[in-house]
Parts: sequence; structure tokens; C-alpha cells
Amino acid sequence: MTTKLVSIVMNCFNGEKYLKEALDSVLLQKYENWELIFWDNQSTDKSADILKSYSNPRFKYFYSNKHTKLYEARNYAISKSSGDLIAFLDTDDCWTSDKLSIQVPLFDDDSVGMVFSNYKILDQVDNVEYTSKPKLHRGYISSYLLREYFIGLLTLMIRKKAYDNIGEKFDPNLQIIGDLDLTVRLADVWKADFSTKSLGVCRKHGENLLIKESKKNISELLYWEKKIQNYQNIVTSEGFIYFKQNSIYLNLKQNVKENFFSLAIKDLFSLKKPKLFLKGLILILIPLRLITYVNYALKSKTK
Repeated sequence: MTTKLVSIVMNCFNGEKYLKEALDSVLLQKYENWELIFWDNQSTDKSADILKSYSNPRFKYFYSNKHTKLYEARNYAISKSSGDLIAFLDTDDCWTSDKLSIQVPLFDDDSVGMVFSNYKILDQVDNVEYTSKPKLHRGYISSYLLREYFIGLLTLMIRKKAYDNIGEKFDPNLQIIGDLDLTVRLADVWKADFSTKSLGVCRKHGENLLIKESKKNISELLYWEKKIQNYQNIVTSEGFIYFKQNSIYLNLKQNVKENFFSLAIKDLFSLKKPKLFLKGLILILIPLRLITYVNYALKSKTK
């Protein structure tokens, strides 16, 4: 019977709003050999009070001596862990009760370094709930991740040995794509496995970094493209070629959004993938036609 200790890493900065639901979902786990590493990144709300109200010896509270960026904080939290496996749960997400019991046995294969699953998304922006069901892959999956990143952090579990041996841990320079950076590098040397069952609920709300800072996301993608050049297996993969093209397309979208059409057109002619080129062309042409129409309408009114 599998008895590996799971260290559940929960990073918190003013996360009181949904914290109780996240903590309750940990307590409801059918798999009981776990510890919770709660890293308080100098919260000023009632997060610490909520955590301490549980008086559970498996809840281990750590208060950061300085406020740091998220991925630096994740590294600090992991440094306090004792488990054979590391799982992640943010304060605004929650798990199903069988999350750990389904995933832990997948590590009985010593070549597996990380596992993940499908999950539900509670979209509080558009007030809908749906299941994230991308095509998942197992084995050495770095190229697949670069084509379409399909891992939800709330479902990710990694072998501590894999994390210890990866060299650089979470990149503290990143704020948004740190998950991608770590998992792609792990997937280059360790096998991955998955469960198709939805094992958690991820909240999408106005405070999610990816929603708030799309421009920052693009700059991080470009930074990472340069950073990863020393990983030959990664940069020579078909997935990396697609990744670079997709980064250009996202930059094109941002330039259209900011009405920088000359820059968007420059991006367009850097797109070699036909589907991305067509999507980029449509994005450029529709706003330009609207601008032309508005200008024409305004001139007509002044005549």
C-alpha cells in the first residue's frame, strides 16, 4: 500500500476570501498521509487567524520575514516541506476528496516525476462553471506542453527528488508562467502521468494575474524563450517552434489591443504557421475596418 508523505504547499497573501473552503478540501482528503505547508507572504488580512483556528498539527504555518514575488515564495515554502511528494493548492482553489488518493499511486512508477489531472473552472467573471478537458499526455511531455499548456497547478503533484535534482527551482523572476517553466524542464527528464478525472476546482476571477496582466505574460514568454536556450532537447523540439510562433501571435494581439497596427503587421509577417497567420490577419483587418468606418462616419457628420 502506498504511504508516501505528501507536502501540500499553500502560498498565501491576503487570501482570506476563499481560504476556509481550500483548507476544508484538504481536511476531507481520503488519503491521510499529508502535511500542509502554509506560507504567509506577510498578509495583512485575517488569513493567519483562519488557518490557526483549525488547531490541526498537520497544518504548519510559516510567516515570511519579507514580502516576495509568488514563485520565490513557492520555493521558500517547499524548502520547509518533509514529503516525498509535493502538491500545490492556492487559497482560492479547492480539491475533490479523492485528489490525493488517485494521484499518489501513480508515483509507484519510479520514472514518473509529476502527475496532474483535469479540473473544473468556476468562472466568476462570466458566472459559469465548466470542466477543463484539454488533451492530456503522459511520458516525456515537454514538447506537448509548449504547444498547449494543459496543467492546472492545483492538480500538479511532483516527486520531491525530481524537484531537488532539477537545478533551478521556480524562477523568482517570473510572476505568471513560473508553472510552465518548471514543468517543461521537469518533463524533459522525468515521465509524467495523469488522471482524466476532475480533481479540483479553480476559480477564475478579476484578481487572477493572467487576467490582470496579459502584457506581463507576453514579456515573460519572451524572457523564457531566451532563458531556455541551454536546454537542447527543448529548443530543438517541434513544440518549441510552435511556442515561439504563439508568443509572436500573442504579442500581435496585444499590439492590436493598443492600436499599434504597424507593430502588429510586423508581427504578422513573422508568423510562419498558416493558422496563426490567418488568425492574426483577421485580428488586424477587423479593427482597421472599424476604424475606417468610424472615421468615415465622423467625416460625413462634419460635412
